[in-house]
Amino acid sequence: MIIASLLAALPALAEQNAKNLTLCVEDQENHPWILLDRPGYVAIMLEMVSQRTGLRFQYVHKPWKRCLLEMQQNAVDGIVNASFVPERLAMGVYPMRGEQPDTSRRMLDISYSLYRPHNSPLNWDGKQFSGLRKPIGAQTKFSIIGPLLAAGAKVDDSRKDAKDVLRYTLMGVVDGAALLTYNGDRLLAENPEFGSTLEKVGPPLAQTANYLVFSHQWARQNAQAAQAAWDAVAAVRDSAEFRSKVAPLLGRN
Repeated sequence: MIIASLLAALPALAEQNAKNLTLCVEDQENHPWILLDRPGYVAIMLEMVSQRTGLRFQYVHKPWKRCLLEMQQNAVDGIVNASFVPERLAMGVYPMRGEQPDTSRRMLDISYSLYRPHNSPLNWDGKQFSGLRKPIGAQTKFSIIGPLLAAGAKVDDSRKDAKDVLRYTLMGVVDGAALLTYNGDRLLAENPEFGSTLEKVGPPLAQTANYLVFSHQWARQNAQAAQAAWDAVAAVRDSAEFRSKVAPLLGRN
């Protein structure tokens, strides 16, 4: 009887475990998507996804490079706010449509911009750089690295903090900084050391969509739950309630 009761409880236990996920989140503030002192865009979205699906998300904050590695090793169940890079398909599972990510189930859209010192000869016309002598600075393992290399630039991604990338630019270690536009603009606006000496130049370096990505192990064991989560992300993103909640973060009061 005891054994029979234990066996009967196993499916319920497995279902319960499937509903509790550990997601890795970058440990650096990425305004307005990830904030360290209050819920940002991503946290608000996932709370609403949880309400729709019954999935319960727990978060660990680590360097982005570590988040990617731990997802690949199935040490965490997924990561949030990740751009699509083909090499990352070996690390985790995106919502896909054929061989491409399903942009209809993205969390958000982002862009990267170039920041340079005033009077710098460095420029970007949307296709190529001019006046480039030293590497471009980028945050460690960020997806902009690939496009920078493809455009012929050398890249220094030794710093994980966007502020440190800007400081490297001020010091002349790199010619410019390739940062997420929302974050770069905010850092220049809120920090006189940057705003008085640096400027954004040219059109965006890249524009892309970001996703909720699951580890291969979790997605394989919970295929229906993964699809439900991605569907909920799309529904939440386009809902009036969510848009109202995140409007102040996006400067749309």
